[in-house]
Amino acid sequence: RQQQQQQQQLGMVTTARSPSTMSTDSLWPQGEDDWDPKSWRKKEAKQMPNYEDEDELNDAVNTLSRCAPLVFAGEVRRLNEQLARACQGQAFLLMG
Repeated sequence: RQQQQQQQQLGMVTTARSPSTMSTDSLWPQGEDDWDPKSWRKKEAKQMPNYEDEDELNDAVNTLSRCAPLVFAGEVRRLNEQLARACQGQAFLLMG
C-alpha cells in the first residue's frame, strides 16, 4: 500500500503484473502521451511571476528554444528503467 501511495505521489501508473512482466511504459505519468516541446504552453500556469517587459520575456523564450536540452531523452529512458527496477524490488532508490 505504501509503495502504491509513493508511486501515485510521483505520478506513476503501475499495473498489477508480476515484476518479471512489468515494463517501464506503465511508469509514464498519465495523460502525457501527447507531449511535445511546446505542450507546456497548454498547461495551466498556477504560479506565474509578473514580467515587466513582455518583449524581453519572448526574447528569452526564443533564445532558450534554440538551446540544446538540459536532459536528453536517453537519460530519461534510463532513469525510468532504473525506477521501474526499484519499484519491482530489484534495486533501491536513495534520495537526499
